[in-house]
Amino acid sequence: MKQIYKSAFKFVLIVLPFALVAGISLANYEIGTGVITEEILSQVSKTMIISSITIQTVLYAAICGFIGYLLADKIGLLRSFAWSGSYFKKALAGGAICGILFFVLDYLIFAKLLVPVAEYYETYTF
Repeated sequence: MKQIYKSAFKFVLIVLPFALVAGISLANYEIGTGVITEEILSQVSKTMIISSITIQTVLYAAICGFIGYLLADKIGLLRSFAWSGSYFKKALAGGAICGILFFVLDYLIFAKLLVPVAEYYETYTF
């Protein structure tokens, strides 16, 4: 039983750098798009906001990753992870195709239907 806790901890350590980058990116995005208003920024420094959002994201990722790993083991969802060439290429191609389709369909469908999305695409051209 102790081995599963070590494996879950290793999994969390692998996920944490991604959560750190995501937290910093999310904080900067929220500040840049005005989700965090000037009223809040006048009371708290920008560094403090970025730090608190990043810490929150990292904590969520660590707790949920650890619990999720334990639950996945209990119900039999864990599989060994390896960089097999054929699976890696398929996953990379599938992810790239889905990402491109997401942005193209977002632009073609939702930019015409939703005013905020249309304004975003007018402001930030590709």
